[in-house]
Amino acid sequence: MKRHEKAQMQTGPIPRRSRGRPSVKQANELTTLIVEVARRMFLEYGYDNTSIDDIAAAARISKSTLYARFKEKTQLFEAVCMQIVDNDFSKITKPDFVRGDIHRTLEGAMIALLEGMMRREIIEFERMTISVAGRFPELARVVERARGRVIVGLQQLLLKATQARELVIDDVEEASWRLVDGTVVPQFRSASLGLRINEITEDDRNFIKRYVSFYVKSYTPADQ
Repeated sequence: MKRHEKAQMQTGPIPRRSRGRPSVKQANELTTLIVEVARRMFLEYGYDNTSIDDIAAAARISKSTLYARFKEKTQLFEAVCMQIVDNDFSKITKPDFVRGDIHRTLEGAMIALLEGMMRREIIEFERMTISVAGRFPELARVVERARGRVIVGLQQLLLKATQARELVIDDVEEASWRLVDGTVVPQFRSASLGLRINEITEDDRNFIKRYVSFYVKSYTPADQ
C-alpha cells in the first residue's frame, strides 16, 4: 500500500466538493483537511520524506488546489504547528485569573501544560523537528512561533495578576517563559530524548508546586 493510500484510510471520508466555486465553509473545511493529512504524514514519514505531491494525493486533491493555499512545504508545516496549538492546547493555555488564588492557578496551568506536552504525538513531533532542524533551520523558527502562541494566555493571566497588585512583573512575556522553562521544558526535553517516561509522576507535580511557590514569591510585592 502506498503511503498516500494509507493516509487516505486514516483520514476517513473526504468532504464532498461540489462543482463550481466552493463556499467559504467548504474552502475552510478543505484547508483543515489538508493540514490534518500533512500532520499525519509528517509524523509517520518525517518532514523531509513527505512531499507536497504525497500530501495532495492523500487528501485527494490536485497539486494546484494545495499550492493555492500553501506555496511551499514550510508554510504547511507552520499550519500544522498552529493547528496543534489551537486544537490541543487552547483550553490548557488560557487559565482564568482568580483573585487571591494565583499560586494554585499557575500550578494547575503548568501541570496541565506538561500533561499536554507529554502526549506521545507531541513528543514524536518534537523528535521529528529536531532530526531535520540542521537541514531545515526555518522549521525551528516555525516551532518557536508556535510556542509563542502557547504562552499568550499565560501572559494575559500574569498581566491581570499584576494589575490586581498580586504580582509585580515588568515584562510578562519574559516572566511567562521563565515559568514554562523552569517547570515544563526540562521534563519535556528529557522525554523527547527518551531519558524518562512520558507520563507525569508525583515527583513532577511536587517539583512544579515548589517551583511555582518560589516563582510567585519572587514576583510578590514587597508590601505583602
